[in-house]
Amino acid sequence: MRFAKRLLMGIGTVGLMASLAIAVAPTTAHGLVATLVQITNGAANPVFTQDIHGSATHILELACPTDQGNLIDCSQVDPSTPTLTAYAVPKGQNFVVTQIETQCGGGGTDSLSIIYPLTDAGNDGNLASRFYGFPCDSTTVEVSLQPGLVIPYSGVAILASNSRLTSNPTYIRGYLTAN
Repeated sequence: MRFAKRLLMGIGTVGLMASLAIAVAPTTAHGLVATLVQITNGAANPVFTQDIHGSATHILELACPTDQGNLIDCSQVDPSTPTLTAYAVPKGQNFVVTQIETQCGGGGTDSLSIIYPLTDAGNDGNLASRFYGFPCDSTTVEVSLQPGLVIPYSGVAILASNSRLTSNPTYIRGYLTAN
């Protein structure tokens, strides 16, 4: 009887220990993984990440001559070349417009139109335009477009037009992204 009592207590203890091990094991495994991650991605040895939309190869700025009074193509602002050429979105990419900067004086209001083709069929009349109104109080107006106006590849230049002459060219800023 005494032997059976000790045997049952031993079996019960082993069962209790197994139950506790099963309950504690996920926490222990989680703690071990967290420790490993902290060691490999700590302050002394960080893992760097990068947002590709903000990289210099994707950022784009267009200058649109709205200070000249005509509907003229927008050109890429590129410090490495002194001449301005009409800008068309490259094949296989979209231009996401995130900001417009313009200025006009004389009081009242002005409206800016961004005109762009919707297809790669060329300038066949399949154009879209977006209109933005702003005050003409001789201050620079910046319009933020979030998440952005997407202009697709078309092979045709982007145009900008104001209802009146602006003091300076209008700048359209954004980034290129794959389709």
